[in-house]
Amino acid sequence: NGVVIMSPSPRPLHAKVLMQITGQLQRFEEAGGLIDSYSETDLRIDPDTVFQPDLLAYARRLPRPIPERLTTAPDLVIEILSPRTKPLDLVTKRAAYERFGVREYWIVDADAATLRVWRLQDRRFAEHPTTGTTVASTAIAGFVLDLTPLIRLARGT
Repeated sequence: NGVVIMSPSPRPLHAKVLMQITGQLQRFEEAGGLIDSYSETDLRIDPDTVFQPDLLAYARRLPRPIPERLTTAPDLVIEILSPRTKPLDLVTKRAAYERFGVREYWIVDADAATLRVWRLQDRRFAEHPTTGTTVASTAIAGFVLDLTPLIRLARGT
C-alpha cells in the first residue's frame, strides 16, 4: 500500500527450509510437472503493493522470454514464517493474496515443522487442515510436498 517494509535477512533455518521446498518443486518440474516457479521474486499485487514471497508457482509455463515483472496471480504462494513477519504473513499478505486471486496459500512454520494451507473457494480463502507427512496441492496438479525433511530440520536431525 505504498509503504516500504524491509525485513531482515532470513535465519539459517528459514533458508534451509526454503532450499528443501525449492528442491522439491524443481524435481517435480524436471519430472515433467507443469509448473513455473520463482523464489524471492517481486510480485506486483497492484500499483502500490509489491510482495516478495519466499516461493510462488504457476500451474503453467509463463511466456518466454521470462517476463520482466510478475503481475498475474500465481496458483500457489508459499511463505516461511519468521518471528518478525508472522503478522504480515498471516494477516496482511493472506488478505492481499486472497483479493489478488491466488488459488492456494501455504504458510510453513519452520520452527514447528508445520504447514497451514488456505485454498480459494468462492473468491475467499478457506483453511484446510493438514495431517501426515505429505500435502498435495490442488492448485498445482500432481505436486505433493514431503514434510519429512522439514520435520528433520526443525528437530535438528
